[in-house]
Amino acid sequence: MRTVVKIGGLLTAVTCLGLVGAIAPTLSVWAAAPGKALIEDFQAEPMPPGFQVVNTETQGPVFGDPKGKSMYIWRSVPLRQGKVGEDPNKPSCNNEQIKMSDGQYSIYAPALLPEADKRPTCTQVWPPVLAAADAKPVGKWTIVTRQDGAKQWAYDNYALYTSNLDERPGDVNGGKRATPPRQVNVGEPAREAIAPAPAVPPGIDVTVTATGRLITTDKGFTVYTYDKDSAAKSNCTGVCEETWKPVIAGAFAQPQAGWTTIERAPGVKQWVFRGKPLYTYQLDREIRGLDGQDMPGWRAAYTQFSPPAPSEFTTRDTLAGTVLADKNGKTIYIYWCYEDALDQLACDHPNAPQAYRIAICGAGDADRCAKTWPMVRAADNAVSNSRVWGIAYVNAKTGKWAKQGEADAARVWTYRGRPLYTYAGEKPGEVLGDEFGEHDQNRNTFKAFYMQSLNSYR
Repeated sequence: MRTVVKIGGLLTAVTCLGLVGAIAPTLSVWAAAPGKALIEDFQAEPMPPGFQVVNTETQGPVFGDPKGKSMYIWRSVPLRQGKVGEDPNKPSCNNEQIKMSDGQYSIYAPALLPEADKRPTCTQVWPPVLAAADAKPVGKWTIVTRQDGAKQWAYDNYALYTSNLDERPGDVNGGKRATPPRQVNVGEPAREAIAPAPAVPPGIDVTVTATGRLITTDKGFTVYTYDKDSAAKSNCTGVCEETWKPVIAGAFAQPQAGWTTIERAPGVKQWVFRGKPLYTYQLDREIRGLDGQDMPGWRAAYTQFSPPAPSEFTTRDTLAGTVLADKNGKTIYIYWCYEDALDQLACDHPNAPQAYRIAICGAGDADRCAKTWPMVRAADNAVSNSRVWGIAYVNAKTGKWAKQGEADAARVWTYRGRPLYTYAGEKPGEVLGDEFGEHDQNRNTFKAFYMQSLNSYR
């Protein structure tokens, strides 16, 4: 079943047009996007009254509350000396203003948090999705009791929240981000947007990447299409099949939501997605690898593409993979930060204390930080055509929001509501600043914006 909630023209925002001139030929993912928006199909399931499925630019379909705001859960995760997050049926995000670090993540003893007196409570950042007194459980949707006695909606027994960083339906600025994730998630925040299962056949999966919702096998290997194929015929036969293995469908496989089959041989079916037979590449070095795209005529398969990067950006091949770069070819970086506190609030947003970032990028010196890790300036005539890429005024020294014309105000590019950076200590094509930070690069660090990594650990 395909159901899409269109709110405020959101669906047109994911169209990937006109990108060929903006991205270097080394990367074919976005350039391969068709001339219309692709929207991912999902499996329908019962929902409480008012709840809905909203399409997002980077996460695909997610569940939204009655106002269309994305909903998140906070699974418990292990830390260095304990754990943080919520267990099933036990919401712990509350109205307490936490002023001390917890010491579970780091080797440091608990200490007073930066701007402790101004620090918001967990529920101010993550408002709970409360249930009406007469609300009834529906399918996977249950109701849990909060510490204050209020009733709260839960999904798969995990309490549900919205994010104060999400302003409109379709925003997913809270929680985990798609770019660039490490596969080792110890210590990373477990808040994640909840979503319906993708409408894919058995043995197929969909994963979030920088470039879109990538189709993989259930083992994690990327699925590809071949330009010379048609919906009714595969032209990869003989020697081709030694390198490109057809994605085989079961004998009783039935068409569904864009998925059909062809018969490669008597009794042997191959999956076809949106008119293209599917394959895996035997020389992919890692799961979710994209090595196959280096072969002429072959493209990774996506259910939907992420919005293209700003036209003034480029890409660069590095020893670690293909990265997004600024107009001068310097690697683009995202800053990650999560506080070592029981509520594990993010500290990588201009609304949050900047002491963490200034500590690692300037040893506590804001001027040094601004020179070592400058924000990516947006041209005066630059505009954004999507929600995920934005332009904002930020104080280049303090890292806080600013107004046009204010002292030190810089007009900069943002990704999911957070400024982007380059590293002064490297030349174009280098990634010396990747994972520049502390605590195994999971809590307070700069990470390169990889479009295609050569290491699945990234």
